Amino acid sequence: MRRRIWRISEDRFDDEIPKCDIAPSSISITGYQGQNIDGAFRIMSLNKVVIKGFVYSSNPYVICDKPEFEGTDITVPFHTMSEGFQNGDTLNGFFDITYNMGRKKVPFNFCFEGLPVNSSEGSIKTLEDFSRLCEVDFTEGMSVFYSKGFAGFMNKQEPALRLLYKGYYEAVHSAANLENFLEEADIKEKLDFELDKNEISFYEIEADQKASVNIKRTTWGRLLITIKCDAPFVEITKAAVNEGDFLGREYGYDFFIRKDKMHAGKNYGCISFYDGSSTKKLEVKATLTDDSDAERKLNLRISNLKAEIYDELIDFRVGKLELHVFSKKLYDNLIILYKAEESRKKTFDPAVYFDNEGKIHDRSDFENLDFKFGEFKTEKSDEEEYLAYRLPIFHRLLLCHSRILSKDRQKALWLIRDLKEDIINHNSFEWAYLLYLCIIIDSDEQYQGKLTDEIEKIFRMNPEDYRIFVFLLYLRNEYVNDPARKLKDIKQWIVSGYNCPILLAEAYSIFRSNPYLIQKMDSFTMAVLNFARKRDILTKDVTGQIPELLRSEEEFKTSVLTISEAGYNAVHSNEILLAIIEYLIRYEHFDKEASIWYRAGVDKELNVNGLYEAYLNSLPLDSVTDIPEQVLIYFRYPNNLQEDRKAYLFVNMISMKWKKPRLYNEYVPSMEEFALSQLQRERINENLTVIYQEVISKNHNYHDFAELIGPFMYIQRVAVLRPEARQVVLYQNCYRKPVVSPIIKGIAYLPVVDKDYRIFLVDADGTMTADESCYAMDPILHFSDSECEVSEKFKHSVPSLLHELTRKEKNYIYSEDEIPFIESILSNNDLDSAFLKGLYSGIYELLKRNGREDILASFFWNKREEFMIPSDIVPIVVSYGVRTEHFEEAYDYLIHNNGQNIGKGLLLNLFNYMIVKFEFNSNDFLLTSCAKLMMENFSSQQTIAYLGRYFTGSIEIMEKLLENSERESVINVDLAGRILIQLLYSGDDTHFPEMAFKIFLTRKPNRMVREAVLTFWSREYLLKGTLLPQIFNSELLRSYAYDDDVNESMRIALMRYLCGKQELSEEEKLLLDRSIRYYMNRNMRFGFLKDAPSGLKTKYHLYDKTYIEYNYESGKRLYITLKRKNADDFTEFLPEVYPGLYTKSLILFTGDLIDYDIRIDKKDGDILVSGTVSGPNYFEKKKESRYDRLNHMCYDGMLSEWNDLENTVKEYGKLDIMTKELLGIL
Repeated sequence: MRRRIWRISEDRFDDEIPKCDIAPSSISITGYQGQNIDGAFRIMSLNKVVIKGFVYSSNPYVICDKPEFEGTDITVPFHTMSEGFQNGDTLNGFFDITYNMGRKKVPFNFCFEGLPVNSSEGSIKTLEDFSRLCEVDFTEGMSVFYSKGFAGFMNKQEPALRLLYKGYYEAVHSAANLENFLEEADIKEKLDFELDKNEISFYEIEADQKASVNIKRTTWGRLLITIKCDAPFVEITKAAVNEGDFLGREYGYDFFIRKDKMHAGKNYGCISFYDGSSTKKLEVKATLTDDSDAERKLNLRISNLKAEIYDELIDFRVGKLELHVFSKKLYDNLIILYKAEESRKKTFDPAVYFDNEGKIHDRSDFENLDFKFGEFKTEKSDEEEYLAYRLPIFHRLLLCHSRILSKDRQKALWLIRDLKEDIINHNSFEWAYLLYLCIIIDSDEQYQGKLTDEIEKIFRMNPEDYRIFVFLLYLRNEYVNDPARKLKDIKQWIVSGYNCPILLAEAYSIFRSNPYLIQKMDSFTMAVLNFARKRDILTKDVTGQIPELLRSEEEFKTSVLTISEAGYNAVHSNEILLAIIEYLIRYEHFDKEASIWYRAGVDKELNVNGLYEAYLNSLPLDSVTDIPEQVLIYFRYPNNLQEDRKAYLFVNMISMKWKKPRLYNEYVPSMEEFALSQLQRERINENLTVIYQEVISKNHNYHDFAELIGPFMYIQRVAVLRPEARQVVLYQNCYRKPVVSPIIKGIAYLPVVDKDYRIFLVDADGTMTADESCYAMDPILHFSDSECEVSEKFKHSVPSLLHELTRKEKNYIYSEDEIPFIESILSNNDLDSAFLKGLYSGIYELLKRNGREDILASFFWNKREEFMIPSDIVPIVVSYGVRTEHFEEAYDYLIHNNGQNIGKGLLLNLFNYMIVKFEFNSNDFLLTSCAKLMMENFSSQQTIAYLGRYFTGSIEIMEKLLENSERESVINVDLAGRILIQLLYSGDDTHFPEMAFKIFLTRKPNRMVREAVLTFWSREYLLKGTLLPQIFNSELLRSYAYDDDVNESMRIALMRYLCGKQELSEEEKLLLDRSIRYYMNRNMRFGFLKDAPSGLKTKYHLYDKTYIEYNYESGKRLYITLKRKNADDFTEFLPEVYPGLYTKSLILFTGDLIDYDIRIDKKDGDILVSGTVSGPNYFEKKKESRYDRLNHMCYDGMLSEWNDLENTVKEYGKLDIMTKELLGIL
């Protein structure tokens, strides 16, 4: 720029001027609310001359990212500061581009609309469009569903859909939730599935089999079916199936039937298919082939027989089986077990076999055998006795033991004889068992002692074998007379982990005979008594110890209670019942099971301290059991029951008020007092709702509760029918956040105030549903017309006000009485911003009518960071911030929001403050804002001084700033200089900056700039005839007077000025004379010389000249062709007397008329311009020169004034003769 100014000051205008083009010539972009717009434009030099300059944005919200540029093809990026702009907002203005020898403006217009919802299927403008996208690409549909654009799209929908979307958007992001949204928004058919069969059967399975069931879905959508089976013989192949597995609408699901996991008979199983909302079941039935079935039955029979033998042995030992019954069952079962095992080995006598029904058949002598699983019938024979000797060793030992006890000595001895030969290992349990049998069959004490020693020896060799120890219990002398020691040793085994029935049976036998040995409920005692409980062999003597045992217990144990319960059931002793109740109360055991004992104590009228309290505390709060009258009577007086229990008691009393009216009336005062206390704490549950309803009924003083009952008027009881649901979530149009309520026993409570709401059920995995068929809703309180009157305080509470407000008509006009109500609403931090925006217009009109706008302004000011405030409210917010002297916060809010419509005076106050805050340091937003404000005629000394110090931009703004500076007496010489320089640099010749030049000259001006101004405008004056103010001419004259070395543009301009001036001073005449002589000597003629003073025109013979002047590009070779009527055309070179100014002088007389053409480069070149020039059409009366007199003659001839013509000719002749004579003498 400095170089450009210097060259102008040197009168050098020979720089090539760039031909600038800007694309686009205007900018119009549509953006999206809440987002900045980025863009760019190009500055191109069409003639490849470097363009250099800067860009200024007229709007503070539009920022040029590259304000200075240089090159032949420059991209200038820009962006908007529009994070706070909303749908419908606009940004208008222009980019002012100043460059070397040029200036252009690029207007811009930015519009903002809601965020678009774009997809691979095109723009989504309706919910049906979104549904189609999900059908084509569900994954992309999910991405769109959770995008900001779609959220903005849904916010424009009706409240029901908006709340539906809000609930699913804030829930766990899942395909299941999106599927539910599509269905519940009614833009997609509900997705369901069906099985092509409900049951399938397989008969006589010989090997594993593969099977399948066809699953059909009803429509497209995201589907996840979880599959489970409850039978081990059915093996499922996949635990889940999704929509990707389907081919079209169907999928064949395979599963297997595993033979090795089947049992005899019919096998049943069920495969369950669950999609999150419904379950479909496939019943599976299968049977094995006959052979496999028989084998399985045989194996099962063998296992059952072994268990039965052992079980009967224990029953015999504890006295449940008589000896003869035991002996018979043992013998029969051993024989059957042997035959079964031999049959399984396929080595048994072929005459005996098991059929498919598990029966034993004899093909020869055993027709009378009919063995079944459940019964046994036979007649002993020699064959069976023969089989007894073929039994396994242990079974023969058991049989021998049975026969000894049954006094069948001979058969026992036969078995002993064979066993002695068959038992090879004499250190084994079997040998010890045989020795024990020998002891009990022989009464010889010496022989018994010897064999006992042998058993002790074997036991020492097998110390871990408790079975040998059992024999010693009957053989050791120390055990015979000391049951306590015997019990101690048994305890040691059991405590060590040998908790086997035979040892427990021996221990219980000791307890039964010696109950005093039951001293405490340790693990050993409980194991023994539990064994007796299961065997149902508890005796009165044993159970008689239970009360004392319970009283000595130091902690509550369920196992102790179980044993005590069995003891009570065995003997039904009040003493045991009393001990059990005391035990439960002592350890505060209050549950449904305990309530049975407490009720038994109440019914038997036992005298136990705290029994009634314990009974009431143990009842489930949802129990419908009638409380006994004696308990109700007891609690009619003040008591220490917990609140939930009191509520249950009152509800029970309410349910019986018609049966026991007198008792009910006695309860009423305490019930009302209780209800009041609960209402004050705003507690709610099922029982309390019954009490609240009761106390507001017509039978009671409802008005006492009016103050407290209000908050419960809108509580709804939600009965949830979906088992998977864990929470209930309520979204209301008026509230910002949802209400979450746990589901307790299928019930939840929700405060429903708004008429527009949505209820969601939430599963444990976050899956939600808003399906209204999954729940039922009912108010917890029902009011009659006489009861619906609430207190004045509640009428003005937020819930009550919202309840009324959300039911008003859309264009409802608020009254002055509702201003307190408005204040309550606006002071609540829980309300939704969209809801409040919908109320804004009506509320604002009300407050404006009553001069209370600050209520709304204060609200939005405090909420300005929480949500996007509508653009039409931004002025209110900023205004409030300025009026309350929160200048910095207001300024920051202005920057980030659309503040274009804020009052100008308000902005001026804000900017005045911020200029001082910034300590007059430069800030782009503040500078542009102050400039924009000034152009709208709002400024102050501060803003003018601030702009004057830093502003460089549009020349119109700078000049207006200078005018304002003068008006406000703010000295801005630097600004004046910047204006002059910028005008010179851009070549702006639209008008002369008179004020800037004047101010510029007030101080010692920069000589180069001054000369550049004089030179530039001198050139404009010469080439374009621009009218210049007197100050310019004066400065030009002064420059010439004090510096003879002025450049040519200035000299010629001054000469033209002086030629045209009406009156010249002597000094000016001398300057003009000198200038004319200078150019006449150089043979340079200018058209303005015709206006020179007559004396100078005569002096330099200029009076007879007519000029043809043409402005054209400097340095070109031009030709002029003159055309006179009745004469040949004449062409000659057209001289350039000044850069860009071409002049031809002619001598023409009155009546002469000459046409001309000006061509470029050559005589026959293109015609640039054509014209006509004529001689003077008037003459001077004084006839001073030959030229004047000749023109007068022509004029008289044209008018046919022959007398005048004759006189003039005579006069001209005399003067001509006189002149020649005089000149001859001289």
